[in-house]
Amino acid sequence: MPAKNYDTLLSEVLTDIANTPVQLADGSYTSPSTDKGSMYYVLAASLAGCVWGIYQEREWLLKQMFAVSADTENLERHALNIGLTRKPGETDRELLNRYLIKRRQPAATGNSEQYRLWALSVPGIKDAWVYPQDLGVGTIVIDIIASGESETPSPELLSAVHTVVTDPSIAPAWGGRVFVQAPTFIMADIRITCSTDIPAIISTAVKGYVSKLNMETPLTQQAVALILLGYNIMSPIISFSVGETVLSEITAGKHQIIRPAKVYINGLEYVL
Repeated sequence: MPAKNYDTLLSEVLTDIANTPVQLADGSYTSPSTDKGSMYYVLAASLAGCVWGIYQEREWLLKQMFAVSADTENLERHALNIGLTRKPGETDRELLNRYLIKRRQPAATGNSEQYRLWALSVPGIKDAWVYPQDLGVGTIVIDIIASGESETPSPELLSAVHTVVTDPSIAPAWGGRVFVQAPTFIMADIRITCSTDIPAIISTAVKGYVSKLNMETPLTQQAVALILLGYNIMSPIISFSVGETVLSEITAGKHQIIRPAKVYINGLEYVL
């Protein structure tokens, strides 16, 4: 049952009071006054406020039951229950991502998900993808992207991840070879043309969408058009380019991930 707001609760209490006759000294009955400033109005307002507070507490408790809606403190409790702790500098979104990966894709000793979780345990890692047998039998390739504005991992970060995923006290000693690398970033220019003025915030929305594309996920005109539709922008002309090549869709292959370079709206560049 959805929580009722204060005005609804107050109206319901006042209606109940007004519909409850009060017996006078002469034995007759009358409807009590619920006008603002009356005793019954003050009592109704107090009761409605108390009930509204209970509703708010209930809603907050319900949110804390699930990691996806919990506040920072309770998200950390959810994570700790499955053996995860917050890395230095890690955001709530990144911690939640690690939590959901572990819950939705259970890891077994030495499988791909286990290697991904090991990589994600390293401070400074935003995400990781694991490719078993990628360079032949007995090999594992792990692509990683870094937290922060630049997702390109430093040599030190690549080395730190390699150290963790090959640590015999953590990873199984199976005699294979593990390679840790950055994916290939496909930097896409996005051009949008339409007959109406477009607010600058749209460039931020488009950038945000492209910045979160997963590995091997294409960038399509339909996806960008849906973002524009949310701002009531109809029938836009959308194109992409990588370098000098103009495309209607950008595909990403193995070890490739698309990221935004520049956004042009009606010919004007918006710096991202």
